Amino acid sequence: SGGSGNLVMHQIHILSRVAEYATEETQDAKALLDLLLPTLKRPGSVVPARTKGDVLNIMLRFIPLVIDPSVSAIAKDEQQHLLAGYLNSISSSFGRLRLDSARATLSRILSTLAKFDRQLQGVTTSEPTPLESAAWVVEEINAYSTQRLNEPDHERRLVAFGRLNDELWNQPALLDAHAWIPVLHNLVYFAQDQEELATRSNASFGLARFITRTAQAFNADPQSAEAQVMGRSMQSILLPSIKHMLASKHEVVQMEFLGALRRAVHECGDFFDQLRDLKALDTPDEEANFFYNILHIQTHRRTRAMRRFRDLVAKNVYIQSQMPTDDAMDVDEDSASDSDDDESKGVAEKKPSTSRSKTPAIQPLVFNSEQASPISPANIRALIFPLLENWALAEGDQLNHDLSNEAIQTIGALSAVLPWSQYNAMLRKYLGMAKKTPSLEKRLMRLIMSLLDNFHFDLRHVKVDKLGRLL
Repeated sequence: SGGSGNLVMHQIHILSRVAEYATEETQDAKALLDLLLPTLKRPGSVVPARTKGDVLNIMLRFIPLVIDPSVSAIAKDEQQHLLAGYLNSISSSFGRLRLDSARATLSRILSTLAKFDRQLQGVTTSEPTPLESAAWVVEEINAYSTQRLNEPDHERRLVAFGRLNDELWNQPALLDAHAWIPVLHNLVYFAQDQEELATRSNASFGLARFITRTAQAFNADPQSAEAQVMGRSMQSILLPSIKHMLASKHEVVQMEFLGALRRAVHECGDFFDQLRDLKALDTPDEEANFFYNILHIQTHRRTRAMRRFRDLVAKNVYIQSQMPTDDAMDVDEDSASDSDDDESKGVAEKKPSTSRSKTPAIQPLVFNSEQASPISPANIRALIFPLLENWALAEGDQLNHDLSNEAIQTIGALSAVLPWSQYNAMLRKYLGMAKKTPSLEKRLMRLIMSLLDNFHFDLRHVKVDKLGRLL
């Protein structure tokens, strides 16, 4: 309940204030960390940012009590396992937390983990370990000015981005596959910055460097440990972030992540099933390249990209009907009767022949066959539809009628290759939106009708009872 939740948050806040007094004699530090770590992954509506900041302050004090070899009584192997778990939790938090103080605490925790990682590995050289390099990069790109309140230190940030993108990215000895994880979460976060162009463009370039590094690892040896870790980071961090950000209402953010997707398809399309089918969109000709044109500044190039995409996807969906239409049959019968009348009257008047017209019809789609779309329905639903829906349902200054009309037609055409679960989910979604947003009712009804016009499921063998329920 709300009351008990508030009580827990107050208790966490009090604990964060007294955590600095914890000593090496604390026995329950590990158990407490195990209880608090899951709160970092909870949404802000459940656990507010302030409480997450308190949890981080507790972690900053208690982590040394658990993994410091000179203090903790835990075995070395278990300490390394715990350090890896803490590192994953801290790294993912960089992609979610926006509070400046919380991000500063995260950077300090990462530096602490890097220090103990050096001790646990027994490194004695003066060269920084990969995790120490990552901690330095993360701390610097999150730096704030010491002279101005809440003002980012742009100089330190740009220096760190420059070193990452020019030097560290291609040196596994300084930044290995595991050390890339916290850096990658930060790059995804800063690539969403709508206000600072320099920060956003440098972060996007960092994402491009990560993609190139991943491609290099797979080209060298797809079975190597480095390639496997980089591949997991690509699939669990970067690709989900791209899918999420393509649905952003801010076009500058969409453009950055669409560029990252294009590079991933171009360089890593042969190594990941999620990207392999998208190579059909990355043509050498920029006039026909989907990624280049779909967010082009010129509206007509966007609409042309949509038309080309739906023609590519739905090319096997529409077939010529083998049966004549009712109108064609009526015309033929009328022509035949007229000919009989003319012959009976002896009038040798030659009448033009009427051929049976053939109209497009949608065939029931058989997936995983030659009729299926060259682009997987999952990619269409996750990557393409968010872009189209932004245009189809735009309001105010963002509304462009040409883009909206073309997007509605494209969504309808693409729905002809969706499996039932996705088709049904989309239809229910738009029906629900029509009830809640009267201002979009007309366009939503056009969208719904466009989906229904492309209903492609064969119901001839479906059996229902008297109430219409499936048997």
